[in-house]
Amino acid sequence: MIKSLLAVLIAGAAILLSACTSTAQRMAECERQGISKDTCYLAEQNRQNAYNEAAQNAAWANARDAAAGTGIWAKKDAKQHAQAAKAVHAFKWEGMKITIKGEILDVDGVLGALDENEPQAKVYSQGLYTFIYYPAKGKLAVSKEGKFEGYATKIK
Repeated sequence: MIKSLLAVLIAGAAILLSACTSTAQRMAECERQGISKDTCYLAEQNRQNAYNEAAQNAAWANARDAAAGTGIWAKKDAKQHAQAAKAVHAFKWEGMKITIKGEILDVDGVLGALDENEPQAKVYSQGLYTFIYYPAKGKLAVSKEGKFEGYATKIK
């Protein structure tokens, strides 16, 4: 039993390895067909460039997905947060329009930095202002230069 299993494994490995060819083998095969060495060399370079380009495209897609939190990088509990991620919360404060979508704060087209991210509150800073968003209450507290100014008015 063991001998037959070993024979099958060796035969399988031989079949797999027989399909592998080196650059030199491919060049020799190309030249045997009567194609010039320069043309064979260019064909081999194009083949290698195609593999490298495919690998680079896969790396870019992987990096894009990692940055966006999609693909294999998606959070496993995405269903739980799906509605919250799509919701846009808009506020007004002293002529400024402040929108919060997911973890992104936008003040009149300028993004704010997420300083703290806790379940009860998210703290953002943008310029001289600090914004504290309370998701459970739907309120946005505004501080300027560290001094509490009040709560922004929610826009529906």
